[in-house]
Amino acid sequence: LSVLNGPSLTGLWFTSTRSHIAHAVVVIVGTVLWSMTTFKFQGAWYTFSFFSVCVLQTVTALILAMPVHVLWAKKTCADTVRLKNVIWHLWILMGSLGTWILMYMVAILYVVTMAKNKLIASLGLPIVAACVERGVV
Repeated sequence: LSVLNGPSLTGLWFTSTRSHIAHAVVVIVGTVLWSMTTFKFQGAWYTFSFFSVCVLQTVTALILAMPVHVLWAKKTCADTVRLKNVIWHLWILMGSLGTWILMYMVAILYVVTMAKNKLIASLGLPIVAACVERGVV
């Protein structure tokens, strides 16, 4: 929430209760809706996996968060939303999502390796996770 409501977008801390409640409602309603969504593929009906629901909900929340935040911030802190703030905000968001996806790939690599060799998987997980964290932070 601090990225969505923090200084990366407006240059000022903007942590009103209204913005937190709005974000929570979007997350809860979006998660329920994405979880209940079904789609037909090659004649069979499917629902989204838990990871897909998380990704879809995060993207939905982030798409809605920036315009709402900018509109509310303009009322509170007049001319503080500038292009450099929007660029920095997008950089923070993309960096966060990119790290999340990389760490998910590390988890998948761990599961695949665990099926073949438990020792290598157990020794490799902390090393690979540390390297990914070190590379992105």
